Amino acid sequence: MQPLAQYQVLPCLWDLHFGDGTHLAGVYLAKLPGEVGYRYAIQVMPGSVKVLDIHDDEIIAALDAIKVRFEC
Repeated sequence: MQPLAQYQVLPCLWDLHFGDGTHLAGVYLAKLPGEVGYRYAIQVMPGSVKVLDIHDDEIIAALDAIKVRFEC
């Protein structure tokens, strides 16, 4: 794991739903400099921060945890 300050983090929370039926609620997506895709999920909880490597998991849905809005 790299120092947390090195990760490039998207500034909104996401709910990730995976092909195996599991999900992560309210996580930030992150990547390291030089990487193309966001392969990490950062989960912030009272008293701890977890960095989870999700690049091998099949993400079937990524929803904005605050607001989902469709416009024509």
